[in-house]
Amino acid sequence: LAAQRGVLGVLVATAEGELWAFGRNANGQLGVGTVADSLVPLRVEALAGERVVSVAAGAEHSVCSTAAGAVYAFGWGRYGCVGDGETLDRAEPTRVAALAGVAVEKVAAGWRHSLAVDADGGLWSWGWSKYHQLGHGDQQDQLVPKRVEALAGRRVALVAGGWRHTLAADAEGQLWAWGWNLHGQAGTGSNEDVRAPTRVRGALEGEAVALL
Repeated sequence: LAAQRGVLGVLVATAEGELWAFGRNANGQLGVGTVADSLVPLRVEALAGERVVSVAAGAEHSVCSTAAGAVYAFGWGRYGCVGDGETLDRAEPTRVAALAGVAVEKVAAGWRHSLAVDADGGLWSWGWSKYHQLGHGDQQDQLVPKRVEALAGRRVALVAGGWRHTLAADAEGQLWAWGWNLHGQAGTGSNEDVRAPTRVRGALEGEAVALL
């Protein structure tokens, strides 16, 4: 189930791995081949035969992964949110070819960026990077997934995309944050933007977060 605050499209994966979508669809983020809103759930027929296990909704784009480890994205393509090397909207799920051969276990979406965690705990990000929310140490938008090297050697267990920032927890329960930090949402003790994954400080610094 994926429905981010401020996002009017909803995605639901069933126990059998079918993907259904409904709500706002101005950029094709429902993945049903049109840009018409849907008042009732529609099955995403382009993924028939695939078993969807993880799904995420961004502002106007969507991302999902399958039991086979493949990643698909659709909807608003500006800034590279879809990850296919283009900046075009996609009204149907488009395979993220740059991750072919990488077994992805879970996905997440920020306002205008996308994230994936592979079976080895490696973190990948792509899309908008004006506020360093991709975690690569720069503000370069990524049209295809790029490995977050700052977390190499750590096994990422959870990841979440915010409006302009990102958080992740590693397998040891340590919490990391990066991106827009005007209101302290990176938890680093300042309100300066964070260019790359940085440990959240304060009371949580010595605590292991629950990996639920």
